[in-house]
Amino acid sequence: MKKPEFEQFRGALLRRAKAIPQQAREPYRLGIVRLIEDTGLFLVQRARKDGHDQALIEIHCSWIGTDFSPDAVKATLREVWPGALFGAGQEGSLIESEDEIVTLEFAWDGGAGLFLTGRIKVTV
Repeated sequence: MKKPEFEQFRGALLRRAKAIPQQAREPYRLGIVRLIEDTGLFLVQRARKDGHDQALIEIHCSWIGTDFSPDAVKATLREVWPGALFGAGQEGSLIESEDEIVTLEFAWDGGAGLFLTGRIKVTV
């Protein structure tokens, strides 16, 4: 998604739905960690599930691939994200880079008036 489209999608979710309860976020946190670590190109350093509404799950990791360009990190994230993580529902994501940090932000409409948002920050 483009940035304005993603921000509009996430904003609409925040206005009309409720955040998935903190306990219910744990399987998603674990799934995201597994999804990115299974590539063999990321090393997760911290993974939280108690953030604010725009990033209920926050993951910080380092890139350990051989190509240290932000473009390589972004391409890898695009290939694997979101996989089978969410199943049903509508998901939107945005991948941006600034200097040596690549950030993937996502929002998922899980139905039943519940949403999940998150941010994955990768240090290149």
